[in-house]
Amino acid sequence: MPAGSESFTWRQLKRSPMFWLLAGGMSLYCLATALSFMSADLYAVGRGAATLCFLAAGVWALYRLGRRLKDRLFYRVRNRVIFFYLFTGFLPLALVLLLAFLIVLIFASNLSLFVFQSELRNISFRLQTVNAAMAEILYNHPDKADDPEFLLENFRTVIVTRAPDLPDISTMLYRVDERGTMQHILLDSPLDYRSFQDEFLPDWLQELPYSGTLIKNFSLFIYSHNLVRIEDQQYYLDLFIPFREPLFNHLLANSNLSAFVSISETVQMSGTRAQMISYQAFNGFRGQKPAIVTPEELKDHQRARSKSHDWWDYPINSANTFDVTDWFTFDTTNSTQRRIWTNLQIPLTTIVRNLATRTAVSEEVVQLLLFLIYLFVVLQVASVVVGMFIIRSVTISVRQLSLGTEEIKKGNLNYRIPVKRSDELGELSSSFNTMSAGIVALLHEVADKQRIKRELEIAREVQQKFFPKFTPSVCGIQLHGRCLPAREVSGDFFDYLPLSDRLLDVVVGDISGKGISAALLMASLQSAIRAQPPLEHAADGENVRRLTTLMQVLNRHLYRLTTPEKFATMCYLSFLGDQARVQYCNAGHESPLLVRADGSVTPLTEGGTVLGAFPETPFEVGDVRLNPGDLVITYTDGVVDSVNRQGEDFGEERLVDLILAERRRTPEQIVDRLFETIRAWSEGSPQHDDITVVIARQQE
Repeated sequence: MPAGSESFTWRQLKRSPMFWLLAGGMSLYCLATALSFMSADLYAVGRGAATLCFLAAGVWALYRLGRRLKDRLFYRVRNRVIFFYLFTGFLPLALVLLLAFLIVLIFASNLSLFVFQSELRNISFRLQTVNAAMAEILYNHPDKADDPEFLLENFRTVIVTRAPDLPDISTMLYRVDERGTMQHILLDSPLDYRSFQDEFLPDWLQELPYSGTLIKNFSLFIYSHNLVRIEDQQYYLDLFIPFREPLFNHLLANSNLSAFVSISETVQMSGTRAQMISYQAFNGFRGQKPAIVTPEELKDHQRARSKSHDWWDYPINSANTFDVTDWFTFDTTNSTQRRIWTNLQIPLTTIVRNLATRTAVSEEVVQLLLFLIYLFVVLQVASVVVGMFIIRSVTISVRQLSLGTEEIKKGNLNYRIPVKRSDELGELSSSFNTMSAGIVALLHEVADKQRIKRELEIAREVQQKFFPKFTPSVCGIQLHGRCLPAREVSGDFFDYLPLSDRLLDVVVGDISGKGISAALLMASLQSAIRAQPPLEHAADGENVRRLTTLMQVLNRHLYRLTTPEKFATMCYLSFLGDQARVQYCNAGHESPLLVRADGSVTPLTEGGTVLGAFPETPFEVGDVRLNPGDLVITYTDGVVDSVNRQGEDFGEERLVDLILAERRRTPEQIVDRLFETIRAWSEGSPQHDDITVVIARQQE
């Protein structure tokens, strides 16, 4: 075996508990044998410990073997159902044991809640007694009602003499103005009272005394509220103990009851889902929502307060709710979405001492348990009878689904499960067949999309070859053009046709529509334009007739090839380099802009209607003389129709402003700047139309 495999096996062995149990047992047995000559007792103890280790190793081995057998035997649904019927023979006994456990648990839960509420009532009564004694001091010394030093000394004396064991007592004496705001006279508490300075006293507490458990914002208190009338002045005297660590320690010391109280409320999460979240019972007075306490943290808090017990005095845990009064509304928590949970732990000795306690709830619990016993018996019999009829149909359906998944895994996507049922298993089989058909359709769709994508990529590569690869050099003319398609292929086009060293034609066109159809028409129109023969010299008037004839020929050509809704706009410019002139014909296209060196702008509008709309249409040719530094800008509507996120067009005015600002640069620099500006204007909005620009400059 390779060294790596041995190392891996050894690492696996070291992680096995059975290995360490066997090793420990052997070590203990050897040690006991070595010490046997010293004492027979040591030998017996060592051998007993070794035996326990061997037994634990055997139990672990049986556990691992059981898991392996379970995984093998329960792989098939049929084996699981057989095991179910074998298990039914032991189910009644398990139900009896479960019911006995539930009875003990429910009894302990009710008893622990009774003890807990009794302790709260006792503390509340003692607080009420202390409150009455403090009120007596106010009645006996009405002139000292507004003297906090006198009151603090006497009130603390009352607490020490009447309730020295009660923890965390807070005292508050105040008046209430006409707006209901508390005017504090005395605040004596270990708590942070800064937020209490501007508290409003609810209406019901202004009229009624109160003694009991109270919730304010996200904090719980044992509260005693008293109304003291002195010489036409209404005073309010409050004593309270917050539900926090000192109170829980007091309960543990007095009643052997470990308690941890939390506030839970139902909150609406995303959609319609509701969730119960919890907070600690005391979170200050500020009213801000505290941090959520997870169930694991609640258990940690309870374990931290648990008392150690003897092994036979096993503590029983329970969770219960109890009602408290809301500070603001006088409602109890059972009428709101809030619940006050108390996690209690009570030892068996405490249960025995309180066996005589009987609550009204226990009678209802007994009746409920009897009903559950009868119900379990009936369901046990019914489950055996009904299971005999459904077992075969369930296993057959599951087997068919298993065979179907195996066929799909092999690549047989045309496999279908025969559907012979109308229940949920039948629907599951139908869903499987639908899924299989959907996978086949999806694969075909993906293949078609990939094919179309490849064809579009080829079309784009072909179309790019129609655009000029280099800028021709003609006397006195400096050129630069660019096309940015909105899709894979473009309906815009531009081309340079150098007919001689002194004559250069520039054409910019836009086919109606987008995509493949527009690209095909563009290729046909561009081929017709390039079919012109070279021209060595253009006499006066001859070039004008050539342009007019060419536009009419292109119009008839496009009219014969397309339907009426298909047409093209085009601007054809012929630069006469030796004469510093440009002759042009605009067939329904965006008017080119003649930007003079002095900053004046003139649109070139001579021409006619769009190409391909009518069989015959007249065209006129414009003739403009160019001065050194003049620019001729030809563009498609994609430039001025570019929109930003607010839906605002780029517009011709912004185009003119940009050209004027950049007119002293080269045509290539102006085109670069224009495309950068349009890209910034769009701010990431999708491009809806092709953008084409050609700029020509008359040089010196």
